[in-house]
Amino acid sequence: MKNNQYFKTSLGLYMNYFVQGMQAIIISQNASFFADKWGTDSAGVLGVIAIIGIGKVIILLFSGFLSDYFGRKPLVYIGMAGYLFFFGGLLVANSVTMASIVAFSAGAATSFLDAATYPALMEIYPDKSSVASVIVKGFISVSGFIFPLFVGLLTKNNVWIGISILVPLVIVALNVIYMLNKRFPDSDLKEGNEKKVSKLIETHFANQPRYYVEGAILLVYAFVCMACFYSYQQVITLYGQQILMMDDFSSRLLLSLYTLGSFCAVISTSIIMAKFKNSGYRDPCHLYMYNCNLLYAHLLCAKSTNGTCRILCNWVYSCRGCASNWYCIDIAVLSKI
Repeated sequence: MKNNQYFKTSLGLYMNYFVQGMQAIIISQNASFFADKWGTDSAGVLGVIAIIGIGKVIILLFSGFLSDYFGRKPLVYIGMAGYLFFFGGLLVANSVTMASIVAFSAGAATSFLDAATYPALMEIYPDKSSVASVIVKGFISVSGFIFPLFVGLLTKNNVWIGISILVPLVIVALNVIYMLNKRFPDSDLKEGNEKKVSKLIETHFANQPRYYVEGAILLVYAFVCMACFYSYQQVITLYGQQILMMDDFSSRLLLSLYTLGSFCAVISTSIIMAKFKNSGYRDPCHLYMYNCNLLYAHLLCAKSTNGTCRILCNWVYSCRGCASNWYCIDIAVLSKI
């Protein structure tokens, strides 16, 4: 992958998702801080988080069309601008209304980035599109592991929590500068290369898939996976603090362990997909069954009252890849249907 002429472009794209790993949990990890700042309670903070999802869903309806019409790079920059507005807005928002506007921009920005980044990565790495998509979740998992611990250290040492907002803000600003002169394949591809890419996509399937059957099933599966993944992310720290009566740092560690398992799943999924592609294996059903079996193991562990089993429960659930690795595979498959 390093020898690819667009390798530096892909690094910038992946860095946006390193930031997204922090963006997804920054409000829930600072729930008490924002509750005081916005004059609300935990339920109000979770309501603001829900606005992020609303923004993502609304923009996602037409962001794909815009990505195809205007190209990948403009939408990537719109997404990064949205993140700058989001993190900057969190520093100044002092009411639920202002916070909701800022949160909507984060959801919109994420949709713009998704609409541009996933197709761009598949165009950069046409032979390894599934692996390239799954690596996105690797970057999200790394930041998702580090960020809760970082916030916990800030809280433990009574350091201004706003630093946890400034860090991703600075990273995005630097990435905006880094991406200025980076080229994207959709604007560089010539007619001959376009035919080559089309051929690779067409010959990937032995039989022409039916979008309204396979596509619909994958969309439902991806929706349920992301709902479980995102909900768990937002509430596990508060659950540890308010229900399990854990201390602040230990409750944040739950989320870090969760994302650590997700990162392990990213590595294993990448290896599995690469091995299956090289061996000519094309049936993903066994991979989905593996994912479901881990879910059943998670539910069994969750029924236990033993503390060790509950820790195992958190780890097993995270080793499902937080469900989102399979969402990436779904995207890769859907893009070729």
